Amino acid sequence: MIPLLLLSGFVSGEEQDPEIAKQVRVGEIKSWSSAVGTWEGTYFVEAAPEDLLQSMADEGTDKSGIGIKAVLQEDKAAVFFKYEPDSQWTEIGQEVHLIPDNVGWHVLMANEGGVWLERYFVSFSRISEEVAEIVVTRTVHNWHVPDGEQGPVTYHVFGAGQVTRKQSLD
Repeated sequence: MIPLLLLSGFVSGEEQDPEIAKQVRVGEIKSWSSAVGTWEGTYFVEAAPEDLLQSMADEGTDKSGIGIKAVLQEDKAAVFFKYEPDSQWTEIGQEVHLIPDNVGWHVLMANEGGVWLERYFVSFSRISEEVAEIVVTRTVHNWHVPDGEQGPVTYHVFGAGQVTRKQSLD
């Protein structure tokens, strides 16, 4: 019975005009409250150097994911990561830039440690008033490799996941 109901719109010749669908969705998005608040969830690493992926598998984070929490204010953001389920939240970003857009926001975080440079770019795209899909990109540059050691001079990590609003700061 359900497949027949799903097909009934096609059989009757009713198709939704894409322009009307777009206007409805834009109207819905505009009715959402501000994104200001605390958002929390998990992302999973999809691509990274093999030794990092193996380390994550050994620790179990390949299956549990990496926790992420964003505290978003009107003009700034703080982002925290939890690399193991029982660990504490760690704030990332000596330098943090917030880039708002119409359906989400983006955060660029930079860290520098003398001989290394690290950049995180996290893109939050709201799919509803209380849920956002996220994409996390991390790039590390290490220009000091001790004699006799091989290490990644540069590596990239890419992940994706979802966060939900835990608290509104409006």
